[in-house]
Amino acid sequence: MKVKPQLVAKDRGELVLTKPGIGELIRSLLADGIPCRLRTKGNSMSPFIQDDDVVTILPPSNASPTLGKIAVCHSPEVGSVVIHRVIATGNGQVTTKGDNCSFPDMPTAVADVLGCVSIIERHGSHVRLGLGPERLVIAAFSRAVTVSRLCLIHRLQRRLLSRSTP
Repeated sequence: MKVKPQLVAKDRGELVLTKPGIGELIRSLLADGIPCRLRTKGNSMSPFIQDDDVVTILPPSNASPTLGKIAVCHSPEVGSVVIHRVIATGNGQVTTKGDNCSFPDMPTAVADVLGCVSIIERHGSHVRLGLGPERLVIAAFSRAVTVSRLCLIHRLQRRLLSRSTP
């Protein structure tokens, strides 16, 4: 999920940023122990993080990027900050992948992880699914297939079963 701020103050008192320096700004705030709240754009983490959700990011010292956690990294490939799930760790690196993406991101050094998502808010309410122990199962499935495809397969199976039951 890309974070695409625009350097525009919104009427809700938000300041939205999307210039190349956003990664450094986030890194600086988190290095000082200040959690960040960002509004997300995109659907790469759907269904767990959706477009316009607000995420709270904690510094890596408070939330290390372990398997299944949602990490915030500066991606040179994208030229922006990405918020994706950790699907593998080792050799001082993490591999992330969007829950709705077909391919993983390039491995990132653990030291280059800006932080981890601790809270997801949608329409003013906390979203808990995807941040608890189930994150390990999601990460395992995400290695092989997109999570949204798994959800679709599950829904289709339920529909087929409900039609076959008299």
